[in-house]
Amino acid sequence: AKRTGLSRNTVKKWLKLTKVAVPKYRRREQPGKLTAFEEQLKLALEADGRRPKRDRRTARLLWAQVKDKGYIGWLDDSDMVAKRIARTRFLTCAAPAYWRAHGHPNDPSELARHPCLCFRTPWGVVLDLWKYQRDSEVRNVAVTARILSEDRAWTLDAAARGAGVVRVADLSAQPYIEHGFLEPALVEWQALEAPNVYVMYRRTSRTSARVRAFVDFVSGVFATLETSGPQAGGSAMSQGSTPAWFRTHWVGSLTRRPHS
Repeated sequence: AKRTGLSRNTVKKWLKLTKVAVPKYRRREQPGKLTAFEEQLKLALEADGRRPKRDRRTARLLWAQVKDKGYIGWLDDSDMVAKRIARTRFLTCAAPAYWRAHGHPNDPSELARHPCLCFRTPWGVVLDLWKYQRDSEVRNVAVTARILSEDRAWTLDAAARGAGVVRVADLSAQPYIEHGFLEPALVEWQALEAPNVYVMYRRTSRTSARVRAFVDFVSGVFATLETSGPQAGGSAMSQGSTPAWFRTHWVGSLTRRPHS
């Protein structure tokens, strides 16, 4: 044991082996902090591999996106517990001055002639196909992305300054609408594919009093936000189904996806 630097028990096991092998400590495989996000990180790196080098995300930015994945969106299979605490609505908004200059759309198909501000997800999906429904009528609108960004706050600020039309979850748009910076349009239409809001925690933490208290607290906060937020764009109860492009791990513009 002194000669090898290994423990006595390891040396004993080594001497009892019928076949000669290099002794080594077998560490048990345990899930790491990023295990639940491993698939999403792989998709992000694959998406970045198709981008010019200057547009690729740094490790710091990927880490920030993992931390922010609290989670608003749709769920893959995960070993974490995910409790849905809210359903969002998509609102189609622009600055009041923009609507005065360009006119309010009466039908979602008219958005095709407006400059739009589109989001790109951390995993490389460009959300440039906006879907709407009113009773039995459905519209799938391929919009022109004047601005493409992963930064929600920056995009909302650009819309408030009159840069174009943005489709955004009501929870994000609410303060801008309340202060008169943004104005919803197409309020009689329901914008489809709005994401859910989840609180996620490890299965081993489900009995923790602190975790339960936190989950109860944020559930109450989002319940209040749901009832007090803008009511445009249809009922929240009909939202939240997982889009096909998310289930199939699509990367790129949704307008180029077959059968979008």
